[in-house]
Amino acid sequence: MRKSFYLMIVLLSVTLASNGQLFVGGSLGVNASSGKTEIDGDTEKDPSTVSFYFNPQAGYMLSDDFWVGLGLTLNVSSTNSHSEPDEVKTSASSFGFAPFARYYFFRANKFSFYAHAQAGLEFGSSKSKSGDVTINGPKVTEIGLNVFPGIAFDISDKVQLFASVNAFSLGINTEIEKQDDYKEVSTDAGFNVNMNNILTTGAITVGAYFKL
Repeated sequence: MRKSFYLMIVLLSVTLASNGQLFVGGSLGVNASSGKTEIDGDTEKDPSTVSFYFNPQAGYMLSDDFWVGLGLTLNVSSTNSHSEPDEVKTSASSFGFAPFARYYFFRANKFSFYAHAQAGLEFGSSKSKSGDVTINGPKVTEIGLNVFPGIAFDISDKVQLFASVNAFSLGINTEIEKQDDYKEVSTDAGFNVNMNNILTTGAITVGAYFKL
């Protein structure tokens, strides 16, 4: 499976070497949470968490209507329980690839409608430490393929806003969890049509691409 995926990455890179306009997007962020609880004059620290994510995307417009690209995912988090007498520190990380293709099938002035197909491969691991004892968590591999429609609006020649509409979706995702002699494989597949939430914030996610 990994060899096939790496071959797909190489073929995608060769494709991107052809003539086309480059576009970039993605996300970057750092989050931190903490707190404390007071009971009868005693103060206890609540669990604290620090997380970092970096999910860049880049690709080429092979034509005005057909775009291809590659996304990377990097997520790191650390949690401290601040519990007594044994403090537990947990760290987790994941890294993955997500090649995608987008086809714009209808345009009306600055508005356009597209179909988006995205594959994904992600590897994750975690470990917990309490005192001198370290416990390694399971290694998790996620493989997926999802297809969904969207709508886009060209603010200018260089900036495009897009919204992925979750009213229609087709996808299959497999999660493989391994630890020592233990192995669990779970698969989720489905086709969804939900017209009830098409205009709510829960059904539309807005993003942007910048053309270089």
